[in-house]
Amino acid sequence: MSIYIRFENDKQVETTILESKPKGKNWYEAPEDFEWQKSYCLTEGGKIVERSQEDIELGLLETAKLSAFSSLRAYYDNYTHKYAGASHQKSKSYEIQAKAAENILAAPESIDEKDAEIIEPLAKVRRISVVEMAKIIEEKAKKAVKAIIKCEELEDLAKKKIKEAKSEGELQALLDDCKQKMQES
Repeated sequence: MSIYIRFENDKQVETTILESKPKGKNWYEAPEDFEWQKSYCLTEGGKIVERSQEDIELGLLETAKLSAFSSLRAYYDNYTHKYAGASHQKSKSYEIQAKAAENILAAPESIDEKDAEIIEPLAKVRRISVVEMAKIIEEKAKKAVKAIIKCEELEDLAKKKIKEAKSEGELQALLDDCKQKMQES
């Protein structure tokens, strides 16, 4: 029985013990001095060598960056969903309400029946006029646009900083800061 190592991007990703070499690409027989606790890589010449501590740490940092991008996307989605809706239907509903509110406020003396049908149920619940409800919706829509733009700006800035980060601690501080700023926007 021999030990075989599979590599992707010249880094060890899988190790197994078999009687013969596994089918598929990038499988190599492990060197005589192979140790299960160590991590290996392939040199340009195809030689299997132990990965340096620096190389391992760099790999961990790259993985942490991928995780940071994923966390950033989750923060962005959480904060923008309260303005844009957590579903396509909710988002479309907000759009329709905002358009109806805009139409009503453009000509409050001659409100279109279809626009009134959209806004009136919301106004009845609050016991206010359709025009007052239209003003509330318009104000919320303006606030939502500003908040979403701010979140997009923060996300773009954070993505740039994530790429430049030199440590996992720096990544965590960056994510915490971005999350805080999104909450404040």
